[in-house]
Parts: sequence; structure tokens; C-alpha cells
Amino acid sequence: MDTIREKFSSWEANQYEEITFVTSLLIKLKPKREAMRLNEKSYPTYNLLESKNYYQVQIDAMFKEMLPDVKSILTFVDGMKFVYEQVNKRYYLTNTFRDAIDLALPKIVADDKHYSDIPTDCGIIFTETGFNLYLSNPTDKELKLMVFGFTKNALTTYGYVTNDFKFGGVASTIKDGEPYNDKGHLNAYINTILATLYFIHNCEIEQKILKPNEKHRENGNKHYNESKSNIIILDCKWFTDLIRQVPFHVKGHLRWQHHGQGFQKRKLIWISDFEKHGYTRKASKLTTLHNQS
Repeated sequence: MDTIREKFSSWEANQYEEITFVTSLLIKLKPKREAMRLNEKSYPTYNLLESKNYYQVQIDAMFKEMLPDVKSILTFVDGMKFVYEQVNKRYYLTNTFRDAIDLALPKIVADDKHYSDIPTDCGIIFTETGFNLYLSNPTDKELKLMVFGFTKNALTTYGYVTNDFKFGGVASTIKDGEPYNDKGHLNAYINTILATLYFIHNCEIEQKILKPNEKHRENGNKHYNESKSNIIILDCKWFTDLIRQVPFHVKGHLRWQHHGQGFQKRKLIWISDFEKHGYTRKASKLTTLHNQS
């Protein structure tokens, strides 16, 4: 990482006075219904980034070992600033979308598609518990991926993948009641981010673009975008709707589908066996919805 960090210019040393270390724990919960409200109160750390107050971001105390002095902290925060200023898309993952990723993850990982087909992208992935800032570039000579994981209140995770597919970083968790840098969790976190990016770029999904100060309600779920940027709400009902039929003995499977010119590309699709029982239901197709004002 030292060679990569040299690309980032450092701010003045007095900016360090605003940086604070905190002890936190990543908690992943999936409520039955979603109520995303993206604003400065609900996602205060994101608001700091959006307001360009990078040096006010709280950093988990587990980072002290990786960032032992002022110079290393300044360089690290400059790296975070560098990535944020290149963000071109902001996604919010609904619970149904995350369920679809969970289902597809074993097949994506088994074929190493999340490593072999890393997209060139820079964005933010929001969930109901926090957000992830990422920069991916498969042609970079040093790093294929750099990702910063935040709860709503602090930076708790940082990971990277080198050009020869080695990974490193910090993942703040709790072990035996004490803060712990969990390398196993970090590995899983990086794989999940890569699989999510692959899923977004290669699978059939639904998306709704919420402009600043727009809202959307569907099936009891509420999404309010009170930030300054467009947010893309990602959904994947064509998995979840079929899964809900399991009590009726409906089965299905995932399959790689060749498509594009010369059938050189592949995307992951869901194949159902409803026809065997005299019931046919097609999966939802990729659609982009625009909010009606």
C-alpha cells in the first residue's frame, strides 16, 4: 500500500486535530420492512463526506495499529478523499436484493467470476446499517480494489485487493468482549463486495433512481433521499418472489446465460421449474424506473 499512498497528496498536519478514533461494532440486521431515510441525521458520516469534511470522520480504534502516526493518518484520509471524489454512482441495496446476492454468492464465488470480471467502477453502496465506498480497477498495476466500510457513525473496515489477488486491511469486530481485527471477516467482506459489484453489473436487476428530496414507497418499504445526490435503489424481485413459493414445492436453480455479440458475455439468471407443475411465472426483467413527480 505504500506505493499507492504516495499518489495521494497530504493535507496540512493541523487537520489531524479533527480526527477521532472510536470503538465500534458492525451489526448486520435485516428488518422485515425497510425505511431508508438518507440525510445528515440518519447517516452522519456520509454527510461529512458529502460536505467534504473528511477529517471529521470518526475512525475505529482498531486502525491505530495501521495508522500509528499523523503522517500515516493524513495519507490514509487523503486516500479516502481521493476515492470519494471519483464516485459516479450511489446504490441502496434493498433486503430482497441482498437476499438475491446471498443466493447467487456460492455460484459466483465457485466460478471466481467476482475476481475475473472486476468492473472499472467507483461508487457507494448503502444498506440500512451503513455504507461502503469503493474503487475498482482491474487494469491497475497495483490495486484491483480499494473499499472503505462505514457504519452510520464511523469508519470500521478497510480492505484492498492487489494485482496478484492478495488482500489486506482492517476489519473491526468483537472477540471475547474485546475489539479484534478479524482477517477472516475481512476476507469475507472483500469477497462480498466483489460479488455484489459483479451482481450489479452482470445480473438482471431492477432499479429506481431517486433524485434529491424524492421518496418512493412500495410493498410497505419506504425510501427517502434527503441527500444532495441521486440514489439508485436496487431490487431483484425475480429471485425473492420465486423463493417465497418454496412451501408449494416450487424449485429453481441458477444458470450462466450466454448473451451479447457472439455470445461472448455471461450473466447469472434464475431458472424455475414451475412448468413441471403446470404453473408458469416469468422472472422480472431489467427495468429502470423513474420517480413520477
